[in-house]
Amino acid sequence: MFDLPRVSDITLGTRLVRTGGRAAVAAVVGAAVPIAVALWAGPFIHERCSSPALAVTILVLHLAIWCAGAWLLALAVAVGLFGPTWRDQHLLAHTPRSLSDGDVALHRIHDRTAGFYLLLVLCLAGTFVALSIAGSGYTTNFMKVGLRGTQLRAPAPEAQIAGLRGVVAADADQRLDAAAVRARILELLDSDEPEVRAWASWAAARLRVVRAVDRLVALVSDPDQAVRCEAYVALGQLSDVRSDAGLQLTGLLRARSAADELSPAELDCLLVGIGYARRPSLSAEVLDAIEADRIPAASWPVALWAASVSGAYCEHGRVMRLITDAPARGLDAEQLCAAAEAMKRLSTVEDMRPLMQAFVRDQADDPWCSRVVWRPRSASDIRPDFPLQIVRAEQLAEKYLDATFNTAAPGLEDWLDTVYRDPEIVTSLRRHARHLLTLLHAAPMNSPRTAEHCP
Repeated sequence: MFDLPRVSDITLGTRLVRTGGRAAVAAVVGAAVPIAVALWAGPFIHERCSSPALAVTILVLHLAIWCAGAWLLALAVAVGLFGPTWRDQHLLAHTPRSLSDGDVALHRIHDRTAGFYLLLVLCLAGTFVALSIAGSGYTTNFMKVGLRGTQLRAPAPEAQIAGLRGVVAADADQRLDAAAVRARILELLDSDEPEVRAWASWAAARLRVVRAVDRLVALVSDPDQAVRCEAYVALGQLSDVRSDAGLQLTGLLRARSAADELSPAELDCLLVGIGYARRPSLSAEVLDAIEADRIPAASWPVALWAASVSGAYCEHGRVMRLITDAPARGLDAEQLCAAAEAMKRLSTVEDMRPLMQAFVRDQADDPWCSRVVWRPRSASDIRPDFPLQIVRAEQLAEKYLDATFNTAAPGLEDWLDTVYRDPEIVTSLRRHARHLLTLLHAAPMNSPRTAEHCP
């Protein structure tokens, strides 16, 4: 078991406190040097250092200086508190341990070892708090702030990517110079490395770098697909502060889908960007592309999510017609599922009867909808961001029930009760109808949903 040495066994640095003058100098040096280093190291690492290895080295050396300074300070304070006699008889006069000599054992017992180590702990804590304040917290937040900022300024692409992810994950821009972080992100948008440009686009959206919109518009024509994909999504996320960003996306959808220039993955990114914009005026453009068969069946779930997530109730009839005309259009189950998911958000009182008819038409076949998600880039590989759920995994007829429920139309309760009591309907749907009835009884029904002020 580890046994701390007693004061009588200590020799490290004791000669530096042999006199009162030396002890005073040791106290000043022990307290001042770590703080002085912190005053230099904090701003240097937060603002100018561009080498992660150098930053780690500075931190390790600083911590070593802090420990040495606290030791000197503890020795000097102990001499001041316990007096010259204690210093001369115990600290400076080494008394070897002797198991047979009782006087030696008593002498060692009275060397105030516990008091000295308590002083050492207090000196360590006090000087650490002081240097943390002096260094703007660079020691306590080094991994989340100082190292991330250093990586962001580093010339190596791998370090730059790690810095972008780290700054976003820890909200480090709030503790670093936010203007400098945003300026660096703008620089990285012009990087020679495609992967850096892609991550910089992602970070620009997450940190709300409004000045990046013009550069993101240029990146939608980047030769690398991953960069274009992130630029689409970032423009959608920033469209609430720059309305023209969303218009750029719908213009690209018209031009590039008509010319068949978009791969399925890139088209999904473009549609996700439009969805993130959450502008009802953009929903019509997406539905135009669907009706003109410019969007393949595989991208219907994302397209209909983008068209409906803004709550564009004026477009409810167009989505409802996709469901009503499904047999004539030859829609498969996944397309129907995407349309039904969209109707959960857009259904109005006018859609109640068509939804009831669709329920009767499709519930007998009992089709199931697969879960569809879109996975964004994430700041962490260990705890990735939650994926964007496009279509929930459930029965198609359940989606019709939910969409009908959301209309809050007159006669809703009677129809749900009819579904619940119909023995010809599968048990899972009857159970879901019962659940919706419970929700109706638990709280007052919402006002009927209507589409107003439509062009």
